[in-house]
Amino acid sequence: MKINCNHFKPLSVPTNSWEEIESPTLETSPLAPMETSRICIEGKNCWRIAPANRATFLIDGDAYYSALASALERAQRFILIAAWQLDSRFRLCPADEQCLSFGNFLHRLVQRNRKLHIYLLVWDFAMVFAADREILPLYSHPWRTHKRIHFLLDSDHPLGASLHEKIVVVDDAVAFAGGLDIADRRWDTPSHAAEGARRIDAYNRPYPPYPDVQLMADGGAAAALGDLVKERWYRTTGGRIRTPSGRVGDLWVIGGYIVGSLVLAPITLLVIATAAAFGPLTGFLYALCGSWVSAMVTYGLGRLVGKEIVHRFTGSVLSRVRRQISRHGFLSMLFARIVPIAPFAVVNVVAGACQVRLRDFSLATALGMIPGITIIVVLGHQLGRTLRDPTFGTVALLIGLAIFFASLGVIFYRWYAQRRSMARLNLNLRPTNGPNDAHGSFI
Repeated sequence: MKINCNHFKPLSVPTNSWEEIESPTLETSPLAPMETSRICIEGKNCWRIAPANRATFLIDGDAYYSALASALERAQRFILIAAWQLDSRFRLCPADEQCLSFGNFLHRLVQRNRKLHIYLLVWDFAMVFAADREILPLYSHPWRTHKRIHFLLDSDHPLGASLHEKIVVVDDAVAFAGGLDIADRRWDTPSHAAEGARRIDAYNRPYPPYPDVQLMADGGAAAALGDLVKERWYRTTGGRIRTPSGRVGDLWVIGGYIVGSLVLAPITLLVIATAAAFGPLTGFLYALCGSWVSAMVTYGLGRLVGKEIVHRFTGSVLSRVRRQISRHGFLSMLFARIVPIAPFAVVNVVAGACQVRLRDFSLATALGMIPGITIIVVLGHQLGRTLRDPTFGTVALLIGLAIFFASLGVIFYRWYAQRRSMARLNLNLRPTNGPNDAHGSFI
């Protein structure tokens, strides 16, 4: 990736706070504009060209890890880490005896900030590297895993390839990239003394000098590196990393469902888009909440405007839907959700206009939308996996899931049809008490 930067300064001294990096006392040297350079061509010999307000080379581990610790402390929404190696035992500030190990440091961050999510994407290494690796990182161990620390071993590579990037992104606002993993035997100072007193690994063994460099950048360059890590996460899991700013993002999704219902957008397309944007689990929850809220809004609209106005716009659809949903209350509404008898928004408006009980409508919508959303999310997720890795196993699983869900639909439809037939039979066999019906004749 090429970065166009207005201010640049190498930094080879450790920093204790983010302000020291941003301080006006740090001299910066303006660079000549690089727009005329044709060395880097986006899509040909570089992935993306992005601007940065500031960029700094952090020379050696002492400067990098100090700046990294300060940046991580200030994370508000998310931290993205893609790494060739990651060690939970490593301490970012080895000179400080109170410094936490990296695994404990991450847990302290998420415990302190309830909105913070941390995504760790680490190469699923070959066993030839096992001697230099932490086999069971603390943050992937079941009793150490926090629900907002998402740890994943990345094995989605061609034979002999690896995830060799060392990238850290904080809130898409600042990013680090270079040659330094957050791992043991990497810390050093620019002096590179032959025998450094603080160059001691996790097993209390000294290690030789380790020269390396890390780039730190902000602005569009940081956001671009964030996009890179998110895309790698998606290719590995099939699910998107969700990085909206808290509840505002939730409201936008639900608002999209409400607007979609008002303009008669197919609910299936809304669910597919939600699952694609947020992944299977989060997408399922968003789709369920969004569809339920939008159903309640359009139900209220139908109840407000009344049957006559609704009939003008729906015509014969009103009579057909009304016959279906008004006879058997909750069960009919549940069937209308599982096996659509009309567009989603139309059913909602007609139910409101026909004065279907709010309790039946609300509960039937909440329960009845679950099967359809589950089918869309599961099949969509498996289809994505099949397209990315079209093996016999993924194709067979996709076909098997499709057959399974189709069979469930047929079974439910037959059960409901039989139940309706029995209800009609009981209605026809109901005895009458008219004056000419002394012997209990039937209608």
